[in-house]
Amino acid sequence: MKWMLIGGMLAAVMSTEANAQAGVKGAMWLRLNGAYNSYPAGDARRVAWNLDVAQDVPAWTGEINNLNSSFGVKTIVRFGYSTRPSPADVIALEGATFSCNQIDGLMANLDGEANNAAGVLGAAGPFILANEPNLPATDPYNEWGLSGRAYGRAYACYLARWKANPTFSSHPLLASGPGGCGSFDCPAFYNTFFTALGASALDGFAIHAYGATPSNFTSDFTWQVDRINQGRSGTPIYITEYNPGAAKDQPLPVEPGSAYFDGCHAAVASYNSTHGNQIKALLYFIDSPDSWTRHAADCAPQATPGTSGWWQSSLCYSAARYSAWFNSGSAAPPPPPPPPPPPP
Repeated sequence: MKWMLIGGMLAAVMSTEANAQAGVKGAMWLRLNGAYNSYPAGDARRVAWNLDVAQDVPAWTGEINNLNSSFGVKTIVRFGYSTRPSPADVIALEGATFSCNQIDGLMANLDGEANNAAGVLGAAGPFILANEPNLPATDPYNEWGLSGRAYGRAYACYLARWKANPTFSSHPLLASGPGGCGSFDCPAFYNTFFTALGASALDGFAIHAYGATPSNFTSDFTWQVDRINQGRSGTPIYITEYNPGAAKDQPLPVEPGSAYFDGCHAAVASYNSTHGNQIKALLYFIDSPDSWTRHAADCAPQATPGTSGWWQSSLCYSAARYSAWFNSGSAAPPPPPPPPPPPP
């Protein structure tokens, strides 16, 4: 428990660690616009995680530090989003033989991008190397376009460099799971990643899991976590995107409400109860109070489920959806009963 000055009075605030489900709850690009402040300070369901992209962190340094200092929210930082392997890097990473010095330029550029987050290190948690690195380095994805083997090599090389960097070494460096698994052989990506990784260190994985129902979502994350455990048992897992999901040119299949959010939280809590709390975070994609300002043009009033692509309808702020998400998970445990009076 900690104390916070609220309305001129000191109030006790239960930490996120007080509730296992609160400890995993998060959202991508969580912002403060007053709505977050209006929830009861003693609510043990307080959000634990935010996610930002390193290239955008400088514009949000104040917000990110405030999330941490006021509410204990840690920000996960994704980088490698604006720094991508060059064609020469890809050839080297895919080659029959490989050494880390072949991608020195890529690693130096990654250092520069990570440095964008230097102003929020006290508020930061893990960093994620790239985003769905198997997807093509072309529109609409603009990712790394690597095989599992090539990405495993890149991760192993950069993790060694990361651990030697005193500025960042205390922050875990997460590998990113593959995307597009409906049409891409994601199990093979994991297999070749772990073969390339060999005995090298692994701080954890950031994965994405989608599904129109909590049951679909459960199937999506469990096969991935099970596959990761086959390669490296007990690896910390951060689910950094969940959402009902759909093809990018299709509307959301459902409008997520209380039943959806509660069901997804319950699925993670159930998994964690028998797997040593392996899943560390569950971040909703996305319902930012600022309507994800970076793409605000997509958030026109007509961008509602059933009329536009899911990346529009799910990225745009909905007060009812935001409230359903915020209040998801189990309620705060009741306070312990008062001690019995002393005997006369």
